[in-house]
Amino acid sequence: MSVVLKNQNTFDDRQLITQNYVLIWLDPNINESNDDFHHSKTQLQRIVNRIETFIDLDHCIDFLTDMQDEKMLMIVSEAVAQHILSFIHNFDQLYAVYIFRDNKIGDDQLIQKWWKVKGICTQIKSVCEVLPQAIKQFDQNSISVSFIPIDENVSDKNLDQLDPTFMYAQILKEILLETQYNEQSIKDFNIILIHPSGGIQAKIYLYSMLNRALRTLETDAIIKLGFFISDLHKDIEQLHSKQFSVHSSASFTVYRGQGLSKMDFERLIKTNRALYSNRFNPDFIGVLSVININPSISSVPFVRIENFSNFSSENEILFSMHTVFRIGAVRKLDDTNRFWQVELKLTSDDDEQLRILTNRIRIETAGAKSWLRLGVLLMKIGQFNQAEEVYTAVLNQTSDEFAKAAIYNQLGLIKEHQGEYNKAMSFCEKSIEITRNVLSEKDPGLTTMYGNVAIVYGSIGEYAKAISLFEKSLEIRQEVLPSNDPYLATSHINIGMVYYRKGEYANALASYEKAYEIYKIALPPNHPDFALSYNNIASAYQSLGNYSSALRFHKKALDIRLKVLPPNHPDFTASYVNVASVYEAMGDYSQALLFHEKAREIYEKVFSSNHPMLATSYNNIASIYHEIGECRRALLYYEKAHEIFTKIYPSNHFSLATSHNNIANLYHEMNEDSKA
Repeated sequence: MSVVLKNQNTFDDRQLITQNYVLIWLDPNINESNDDFHHSKTQLQRIVNRIETFIDLDHCIDFLTDMQDEKMLMIVSEAVAQHILSFIHNFDQLYAVYIFRDNKIGDDQLIQKWWKVKGICTQIKSVCEVLPQAIKQFDQNSISVSFIPIDENVSDKNLDQLDPTFMYAQILKEILLETQYNEQSIKDFNIILIHPSGGIQAKIYLYSMLNRALRTLETDAIIKLGFFISDLHKDIEQLHSKQFSVHSSASFTVYRGQGLSKMDFERLIKTNRALYSNRFNPDFIGVLSVININPSISSVPFVRIENFSNFSSENEILFSMHTVFRIGAVRKLDDTNRFWQVELKLTSDDDEQLRILTNRIRIETAGAKSWLRLGVLLMKIGQFNQAEEVYTAVLNQTSDEFAKAAIYNQLGLIKEHQGEYNKAMSFCEKSIEITRNVLSEKDPGLTTMYGNVAIVYGSIGEYAKAISLFEKSLEIRQEVLPSNDPYLATSHINIGMVYYRKGEYANALASYEKAYEIYKIALPPNHPDFALSYNNIASAYQSLGNYSSALRFHKKALDIRLKVLPPNHPDFTASYVNVASVYEAMGDYSQALLFHEKAREIYEKVFSSNHPMLATSYNNIASIYHEIGECRRALLYYEKAHEIFTKIYPSNHFSLATSHNNIANLYHEMNEDSKA
């Protein structure tokens, strides 16, 4: 099935899918109405997607200062070069500078004084000639690398543990390779619109876009690049089979230069014999990788591309994504500790625990339609907006009623996570209505849908209805599933959560422990669901006053999530908030504030500015500041929370009443009763 994804953002694809860099052009004499300027800019736009022009030096510096997360290439007029370089040369985000002068005669000392100055040019054409090579090197240095340390006390079977982002990227790759693409998929990517000229400029764009998307795991960009990833992988496979036949197994060596950050390089030194995988910081250590390849044992295809590359003299080898190497010897190439050689060996090794976990997630995301599987994966890694886009696209293009029911069910879960409970209920009820028309009342297919409606009931405080539906779901599952099936654990957890919200903590703990016993049999030890189980048990212990047990289980949950979930996953916030709450109960307010701030940082990244969980986070931080007597800071965060509650809840909602009360009490303590 081919699915057309509609871009729901207000900006176009050229902004959505970007290169790794922005080109800044500073010249006080720029005249944007001049034909020569437009011609020059058009030439540059064939190479660099985004160009920002400035005639004012201060405005340019302000822009560079604000763009902390982007990398910059810069063209600067010789007239202002010395002045601005004294301000910006040490900015981490500035990668390379090209000086533009009107004639060939001039002082070339700028190159010697400022190492980021890569050239002095008199024509834009000259800049266009040197930019591709600079961009290529920049992109090479931007390719992500993972280094996994070795515990010498661990057996050889589980030496090499890759990070979770690497694992999820592999599963995402599998899904994209299963997907059937059509012409609309290519139009949706819009590469022709971006680069009507094609050629090397389009190739530079694709390389940069793909590199950035995979490095940052920008799922929406990866989806739009999906057809390209799929076709490229298939081409590599076909060429690999021709270039390296079964009988052609002679090993050979290739070389690759890359700048590594000092932090990454220190990790490399500590991980001798570890796995090294394709996964940026301008403070580079020069690394020459000497890669030994045995074609007969490789699990990832690779090809010689000298006949296809724009740099044919370099005899390049192209590896498909998700390539793993083992690190061998590491040695210095000079006495400055700035240049090193690293021996890498192409390997098919993987970590046994990681493989078990990855296989389990493959099972949990398995489905008849690859796009539906992609939606499940996106939800598991916390990218609910992208998952909603995928499910909505599939829903609009399917006539299968049972598939519609499944999609409505998933959309209901997404809306529940987004705090849009009315929409969540509507989607879940549509799902049940359709399913009841095609299944019997006792069919296991209804249990998940009953459970999701119950989750929404629990979120809005309808606890009796929630327990009734959860128990109905559990009853059906117990009749048709084995006693150690994880779905039974899910039912026990859901029932426990409702008991917990009702204040029946002993009953909640009993339900949570039933789920934990099932998980111990059914799941690998580092499965993400264990983190949920530990968190639930810890919360029950905390409410029963057993703080030491609560802290122990919360930290076990956090340890698992740090190992198996990608950065900024919303589930981290649950662990951070719960650890903070135990420290607060124990009177350790500095530790409590530390963990609440960690949660807030993630909430602000992954949720909308009016999400109720963000308001709750502000309230949590305000409460700590209140406890330690910092009333002004407490007031700031209480008011932030109140602003959100006012926007999303009716005037009689209990959260608004609590918010009013918090602010009034604080003003009273500050002797400002007129404001209270």
